Amino acid sequence: GVQTCALPIFTTNAAGQVSVAGTNTIAAVINKTRGCAFSATLSTYFTGLTSTWAKVHLDTKEYDYGKVFDNMGNHRFTPTTAGIYQFNMVGIPETPEYWILSIYKNGAIIAEASVGTAAANYVAAGGTQAYANGSTDYFELWYYSAGGKRLVGDDVVPGATKLTGCLIAGD
Repeated sequence: GVQTCALPIFTTNAAGQVSVAGTNTIAAVINKTRGCAFSATLSTYFTGLTSTWAKVHLDTKEYDYGKVFDNMGNHRFTPTTAGIYQFNMVGIPETPEYWILSIYKNGAIIAEASVGTAAANYVAAGGTQAYANGSTDYFELWYYSAGGKRLVGDDVVPGATKLTGCLIAGD
């Protein structure tokens, strides 16, 4: 069947307060018996270290076909079906600053979205496609903050920090 993923569109007012202005929806055909797909979010604030990369502890699953996203231990997606996957990420820090949100595959960056300190809207969103071997490859969301700012969680803005992934072409 077709699975849709709604990624929030954020706006920032003059006081620097962030709100959801709407969503962008993407759709993918998912074979639930063979494929893997997930959507994982951050339930509450996540504090990064100043000028240091930190893995985001995505601890809430919106869905997890194939039971392949670990939201309790490693906070990673380990697909069990080999093929090409589509990944999408979104995140916002609590205040404007230079920061980067990245998707990692097996410990190396494969996609980045960044925002500079002067940005009026400091939401970062991006995506990529990547091959997974279906056994040992894994994917994670990482965060770099020049000033150690916290990422916003679902308790403040639903879907504020999210990673989604789905199989788009299997072996």
